[in-house]
Amino acid sequence: MTNLIVLPLIIALTIGPIVSKQQVELPSTTLIVNITNPKEGDLVYDKVQIIGTVGNAEFDHYELHFALYPNPTNTWFPIILSGTIPVLDGVLGQWDTNGISNGEYIIQLSVFDSEENLIAKTRVNNISINSEQTFSPQTAIPTVTDTDTPNFSPTTTPVPNPIDNSQKSFLSKVLYEQQQENDHISTFGKGAAYSIFTFLTLGFYLQLRRFVRPHLRRLLRNIRNDLRRS
Repeated sequence: MTNLIVLPLIIALTIGPIVSKQQVELPSTTLIVNITNPKEGDLVYDKVQIIGTVGNAEFDHYELHFALYPNPTNTWFPIILSGTIPVLDGVLGQWDTNGISNGEYIIQLSVFDSEENLIAKTRVNNISINSEQTFSPQTAIPTVTDTDTPNFSPTTTPVPNPIDNSQKSFLSKVLYEQQQENDHISTFGKGAAYSIFTFLTLGFYLQLRRFVRPHLRRLLRNIRNDLRRS
């Protein structure tokens, strides 16, 4: 009787761990990080939907930033600071370009683990912003019915969302200052060339003055002597 109870128990303890191991499914460790919209070379304006994919087993959150292209000072401005939901070919965030100076920019997608370690990143370069880009209004075309009565299709005018002018003015100022900083090398070169030219001109003038001054004094002395004699 004891053998009949012990034997099935031993078999169950042996097979149980094997079955449980076969049912465990490890999460995927393949990290997919990409931005499919906007693309390099695109012209954008107003509010831009950033489309892409991010997420895997180590994923904790992602961040979206933008910067002036080519960003030699490595200065970034936030779009999304904490996206915690994995995204598969969907909207990663919305980039509001209103109030940003026209020019070329970069978008960067960074992925972090739970310990704030950067595990992956990707960029889209050379995105142009043109805040003056607008659509030309379409004139409603009447459609003639059997009763010869024109039927004008209604047009809807989008209502702009309220914009924090103080924040946009500050951002525009920062971007302008960064553009000025990016041009400091060329400005320094022009200043150096001007200084060298001025120095050489001054040196030439001093050498010419040193050579001509004795002859000029002698000539003036002779003129005074001639005037006294006369």
